[in-house]
Amino acid sequence: YNIKAGASSLIELMKFDMGGAGAVIGAARAISLLKPVNKEIHFIVASCENMISGNSVRPGDIIQASNGKTIEVNNTDAEGRLTLADGL
Repeated sequence: YNIKAGASSLIELMKFDMGGAGAVIGAARAISLLKPVNKEIHFIVASCENMISGNSVRPGDIIQASNGKTIEVNNTDAEGRLTLADGL
């Protein structure tokens, strides 16, 4: 079901959330096919599953990032930004 109901929600455009990670994966594939000599290359793709459950993050929740910093969730549509912050 659609948790972002309404004409202005643009839920069908949510697939654009993965554009950056998709570009990194595409670049990783292209570079792997080129097989550069004497180069060590690392790719980091921060990803998460956007799933509704009893354990979902709610506004006001406090979560802990991988570096130990705590984050108060004010916007539950920020999972991509939080995952990117952990990846960086």
